[in-house]
Amino acid sequence: MKSRPESRSPVILKIDPSSPARGLLQESDRIIRINGHPVRDEIDLQFYGSDPDLLFEVDRNGKKLRIRLENPGLSPLNIELISHRFSCCGNHCSFCFVDQ
Repeated sequence: MKSRPESRSPVILKIDPSSPARGLLQESDRIIRINGHPVRDEIDLQFYGSDPDLLFEVDRNGKKLRIRLENPGLSPLNIELISHRFSCCGNHCSFCFVDQ
């Protein structure tokens, strides 16, 4: 039996008090998607989380939620994830620090 993609999504360990997501997202939320893009690791979180208007799809205790976050100043999300696995994207960029 294949695992669902959501089961591989990262879980929030800690949200810094300075984070624009504070009060919206919670520790132990599983981040499934940001703006429709699957989130697999911290790189995805940083990349897809760098827009001024974000729509998070999260799993909170088995309940799927959609949470909108407006971040017009592009403040860092300052979200620490439990999973520190990084996935390679397959683009093979010459400057990639993950692939080298």
